[in-house]
Amino acid sequence: MAMNEHNDSVILLLDKPRELRCTHKVLKRFSAMQECSVLEVEAKIMRYDIATAMAYCMLAADDPSLTVDQVDDLLDKIKPGDLVVAVTDAVTAAFSDNEENIGSSTDGNADCPPTAAGAGVKA
Repeated sequence: MAMNEHNDSVILLLDKPRELRCTHKVLKRFSAMQECSVLEVEAKIMRYDIATAMAYCMLAADDPSLTVDQVDDLLDKIKPGDLVVAVTDAVTAAFSDNEENIGSSTDGNADCPPTAAGAGVKA
């Protein structure tokens, strides 16, 4: 496992080197799957089953042909601790420069942030 030169992703050695990046699409998919807010992501990935869900979202973003079962088979080949560290590092890298801005909005009302198109809000 290693950070890439841009310091925003982690390379996990599975069947081949696979990139873990916590991008917009990954967060959108993960937060919808786990029904959690962005503020809860770092705490939630401390549970192994949820860390593997985040790993699936990251790996599938890079390789959309991967299924959940295929990702589980790939993850069986590494130590669980390595996965937790890799997922945590990728999430930390995504938020490292912006942690103080999460939950705030431009109008000062953190309880009602602006809604973006496709934000996954349930109707």
